[in-house]
Amino acid sequence: MANLTEYQLQKRNQFLQELGLDESAITQGVVQAEGEGTFYLSTRPEHNSVIKPHFVTVQTVDDLKRLGGIPDAVYANRVMEEHHAIPQEWSAEKNDLALTDLTREDEENIGKAYNAYLYGNSEKVQSYREIIQKKFFPMQMPVFLANDLVVNAGQTYVVTSQGSTQPVGVGFDSVTVNTGGTIVNLANATWKVQNFTASGDGTGDGNYCSYGADGAPGGNGGTPGKAQQGNQGSKGVDGDCGSCSTAAGKGDTGHTGAPGGNGGQGQNGSDGAVVNATFTTVQGNVTVCSSGGNGGNGGNAGNGGQGGDGGPGGASSSNCGTGQQGQGGQGGVGGNGGNAGNGGNGKQVYINYEEIATGASISILKPKGVGGTGGTPGNGGQGGNGVPNGGGGAPGVVGTSGTSGQIGTIYINGAPAS
Repeated sequence: MANLTEYQLQKRNQFLQELGLDESAITQGVVQAEGEGTFYLSTRPEHNSVIKPHFVTVQTVDDLKRLGGIPDAVYANRVMEEHHAIPQEWSAEKNDLALTDLTREDEENIGKAYNAYLYGNSEKVQSYREIIQKKFFPMQMPVFLANDLVVNAGQTYVVTSQGSTQPVGVGFDSVTVNTGGTIVNLANATWKVQNFTASGDGTGDGNYCSYGADGAPGGNGGTPGKAQQGNQGSKGVDGDCGSCSTAAGKGDTGHTGAPGGNGGQGQNGSDGAVVNATFTTVQGNVTVCSSGGNGGNGGNAGNGGQGGDGGPGGASSSNCGTGQQGQGGQGGVGGNGGNAGNGGNGKQVYINYEEIATGASISILKPKGVGGTGGTPGNGGQGGNGVPNGGGGAPGVVGTSGTSGQIGTIYINGAPAS
């Protein structure tokens, strides 16, 4: 277990007091999973969280800003430049609307204002306070607390919650991320760590990151079966004196093959999470990253169906031979590849530290958030058998690739890092 200084103990206890919790809420000892894999600090039922969360009732947006946001004084005193998008002034008349009556534009503006209220200068979006309060509060905020966390090589610890608007609180006496380990924030999170240590040379994958979830790939298109055979030609008709009056007819042309199914649309990657981390001391080489999730690939298209065989020639008669087989049907057109999803945008990550050890560093990594690849087109279907055989179908069109999202900005002690 980490040995904290008197000052660090005061910092930890202050965080507990702000949350309305005491030391009984802290998971004692070292949290250290065995083997490689993904481990969770999560409230989602499908995850086996390595730390049991405590839920804190947050009554107002101002309380949440105090617990996990950026104080207005940081901007008023020019410690950090203002950098949040400020929506147009909110009309007080809309505060009486039912939340279900808000327009999509209203929702987008409220989201921008909520983000700016918590992490920017709340004075800029005061007109939104009442609607933010109505929409999001009171809320239950999960908090994960333990003495120490050790992340080993091949391990990823993921912080997530029930929804994109449920923030998370995380507190440790010490966090040690060994080479090849990483911490990923998928939820807006506030971290309070007394000693943060990262081993390695600062290259490779990031060891402290905010990511969005990757978009799901589109489904693959189906390939239809062979088309129906053409109808049989007419039977020959005998004439007088051993002659053939009407020759047997040629079979009908086979049916055209059905088109292949188009590949499905890849989903967009989601935007990253806003993370506000305070480390009292930093040791080693911390690599920080912020980006949205990758866009899902477009689904691959199905091939066109095979054309139907030409119909059999008409039946022979006593004096007339069998008719000729019909022409084979045209092969079906191949399906089009699905379009890929776009990469999500990264969000702000705020890293604040009080002391950094000699030789330690905090560097920035810029991965992920790339658009998916368009799905491959289907091949044209084969022509049906006949006289002559049917022609092949045309191939489909490749799906378009997604666009990459914007990289999130990382602020270290108030200054944007590059």
